[in-house]
Amino acid sequence: MLKRILVPCDFSAPSREGFRLAVDMASKVNGQVIAVYIIYNAALYDAPYINETGLAFEPQFFDDLENYAKKEFAELQQSVNCDNVSCHLKIEYGHVASTIKRLVEPLNIDLIVMGTTGVSGWEELLIGSNTEKVVRHSTVPVLSLRKAPEISNIKSILLPTLFSIKQDDFIKKLMELQAFFKANLHLLYINTPMHFKPDKIIKDKLISFIHHFGIEKYVFHLVNEYNEEKGIIEFAQDNNIDMVALGTHGRKGLAHLYYGSVAENVVNHIRCPIWTYHIKV
Repeated sequence: MLKRILVPCDFSAPSREGFRLAVDMASKVNGQVIAVYIIYNAALYDAPYINETGLAFEPQFFDDLENYAKKEFAELQQSVNCDNVSCHLKIEYGHVASTIKRLVEPLNIDLIVMGTTGVSGWEELLIGSNTEKVVRHSTVPVLSLRKAPEISNIKSILLPTLFSIKQDDFIKKLMELQAFFKANLHLLYINTPMHFKPDKIIKDKLISFIHHFGIEKYVFHLVNEYNEEKGIIEFAQDNNIDMVALGTHGRKGLAHLYYGSVAENVVNHIRCPIWTYHIKV
């Protein structure tokens, strides 16, 4: 169940969109929304005061940041209308991705909702976005979005898949998401030159996949494309898909730099909300 939702919030336009969607979702299940404002002080190592942790900072500066967060959060609650939803603000210090990961277990978080602008070029290759880093490391599902949709408008969820049956936890979470939105599941198999399969083999795998997981309310699509990312992005755009669901293996280090991740690349380049979760193998 999507009862406790964590929303990283720096009060930018994308993070406000994430908060609005989280509140709308929580209102449907009597859930809670926890907004987290994360203060990272890497740029302040030359400040005149160093505390016992060895981190340099100016105390008044951080007091001002905390007061700013409290003021902005109060205004955000009024603009979104949190009257019927339990909403809280947490102020934390540290790196964005590692802080979010650290909070998930003690707060019993079921879902992370993140607003994102997407990045491209060298910034994406060498640094990546905070959303991408959270997607890579999160132990719970992450819902990334640029603009919050109306919940009632989410009628289709796209799942690009190779029909592996070794992903029980992933499909269980996905079916919970599908039930929450009462949406149709669009199963997309992308046949690429490097991993080409005949139609009959693909359809046989589809039947086994459906029977194994007991999936209902689905439509099957088979497309030919040069790579998975291009196939996902173009299919979602051409068919007005409302949400994309992707499994990620969370590559790290050089493997991530050289090969990338389909999920992370799509997060940075697609317009509709994207739900991601680790496939545990």
